[in-house]
Amino acid sequence: MKNIKINENIFTSILLIIAGIAVMILPGILSFLITAAGVAVILFSLFMLIVAAGNPIETGRGISGIIIGILIILIPRIIGFGIPLVLALILFVNGSRLIVSAITEKLGSGRAVAQLIIGILLAVLSIILIVNHSEFNDLVKRIIAGILIFCGIIRLIPGFIPTAKKHSETDSVIDVNDYHVDD
Repeated sequence: MKNIKINENIFTSILLIIAGIAVMILPGILSFLITAAGVAVILFSLFMLIVAAGNPIETGRGISGIIIGILIILIPRIIGFGIPLVLALILFVNGSRLIVSAITEKLGSGRAVAQLIIGILLAVLSIILIVNHSEFNDLVKRIIAGILIFCGIIRLIPGFIPTAKKHSETDSVIDVNDYHVDD
């Protein structure tokens, strides 16, 4: 049974590593897989509608499935633009706050100068993030790929470490018939 578990761990690890490498080399594969999953849900839901033949519960499930399939296809595109936009907005607001705080303090103080520099850098970074949001998405995909590869390697390591033999309770018991201690 232990060999089966090790083989499952090795198989899962290899799949995670291959998926991570595939996402690293082909960042567009995530979008393809998500779109394929959405299309599969829509096709299965259409099949459910055809088979339902007037059953209101199955018809409702089919319609719900079509809506969910469409959302599966659309949400990554919305998130792909939305996450960098929200992050850029947060950076811009914090940068603006630091700039205003630096201007209201004495500009000669070290703290005010540091706040001004950091505020300007955050504001510029937010503008760059809005303009180049697709590069940010590629970075996120590469981070996901790295996490997949890391998880695969971590799952693979226990398969190569030898484990100690488990002892039964009777292995640790010493049976002594005659034992005498001198005082």
